[in-house]
Amino acid sequence: MNVFKLNKSAQLKVSCVVSTLSLMLLLSACATSGISPGANALKAPEAFAQQGELGQAARQLGILTDQWLADFADEELDDVVVSALINNYRLAEQTARLEESRQGVVIAGADRYPSLSAGTSGNVRRTTIDGRLQSATDNYGADLGASWELDVWGKLRDVQKQATMLFAASEASYINQRLALVSNTSSAWYQMIADQQLLALFNLRLRTLEQDVEIINSRYRAGLNSALDVYLASNSLEQERARVAQQEQNVIQSVSILQLLVADYPDGHWLLERELPVIDEPIPLGIPSELLIRRPDVQQSWFNLLSADLSLAVAHKQRFPRLTISASLTDDADHFSDLLASGSLARSLIVNLALPLFQGGRLVSIEEQARQRVIQAEQQYLNTVNNAFSEVERAISRQDRLNRRYNSFLIAEQNAAAAYELSFEQYQSGLSDYQTVLESQRRAFDSQSTVIDLRNQLLQNRITLYQALGGDFGEDLAERANLEGAQDE
Repeated sequence: MNVFKLNKSAQLKVSCVVSTLSLMLLLSACATSGISPGANALKAPEAFAQQGELGQAARQLGILTDQWLADFADEELDDVVVSALINNYRLAEQTARLEESRQGVVIAGADRYPSLSAGTSGNVRRTTIDGRLQSATDNYGADLGASWELDVWGKLRDVQKQATMLFAASEASYINQRLALVSNTSSAWYQMIADQQLLALFNLRLRTLEQDVEIINSRYRAGLNSALDVYLASNSLEQERARVAQQEQNVIQSVSILQLLVADYPDGHWLLERELPVIDEPIPLGIPSELLIRRPDVQQSWFNLLSADLSLAVAHKQRFPRLTISASLTDDADHFSDLLASGSLARSLIVNLALPLFQGGRLVSIEEQARQRVIQAEQQYLNTVNNAFSEVERAISRQDRLNRRYNSFLIAEQNAAAAYELSFEQYQSGLSDYQTVLESQRRAFDSQSTVIDLRNQLLQNRITLYQALGGDFGEDLAERANLEGAQDE
């Protein structure tokens, strides 16, 4: 059996080349980073500027919970969220992108190791001499080749690190997509409830107006009021019928949005006979610096910046010499069974050193392009961080003002309802005109619908604030979705 070994002369040549490259490495500049010190040492404020508006109770709370969906105590919502995690098409697409990025790490790391290939060939050749067909000549060949690029400058290692950073960015993107899906599903769930609750209120008001019209018509026939009251009441009734029709369309639209999130056919049919919950507990805000760790979109932007910086390192090292070693074993025989048994193996060893001397400034421009991409990625990262702080500050401020508006309209709702009952009683007694009834009725209705709308806004803003803070919705629901999804496959 023939064993392939490097002879002393070849070993000496390789040793000389490696020594030469090592010396060049010491004299050459190392790969530089294009990230500015300001991005590496980004500091967040010690507290949110709007945090004081939530009161002492909120300031005393510590780290943001990782189970924020449990604060709603809504088992039906939990079931819908699990269904969305299992069936949503966009999340499934993001899962495939994550796996694609994971395989990219393997591919990038493979270049750091030697590659080995083997092959065989065979041909039959027949010739003619003076028009006579000669006997066939058979020839078979076998070859075994190996090649390896020595990563003297760490270029291939940086390529693998870059792929790892891209995978980390993809993972953060997946987490962000999942968090957004849960937030959007929760928002759509409560928007659907709010629209259905408003529709029920509009239908109740419609029935009330129909009763009012009957009473006014009977009073008109008895000569107790004028035709103007009949016209005004009929006009209010028709306006309310139009409002009901519009709200029915709003319900279909909100139901369809939720159905799309859970990958159901958007037929617009999903009836829930329930009211919006009211959650009084304050949200633990934590400290602003936690956003840099907790928010997946900030992490994704940071990993993209690191990937761009490693791309700059790779572009810089492309200007250095490239050392590759290639070796091969080949054999030829007239019969296939004689391959590798004839003792006539041909061996070759090639040490290749390629140094880019002049390429018209192409490599320099490629490196400068990579540097500019680092600058772009850094600005994108800083903008993402700034937007994260802004989203939290706006949500905190909005939460405080929504609470104050909601408490005021609860009182206004009670006063308007009492005023409407009193005005109608006075109208029947002849103590006031129908215009007063209509105005008090409008105010009572507006107060009722505004209270429902503000409850919905409080829930929507609470979800937005949780998402802006980067809190996890609940690992137990994610595990439940994984288990149920695996059972369906």
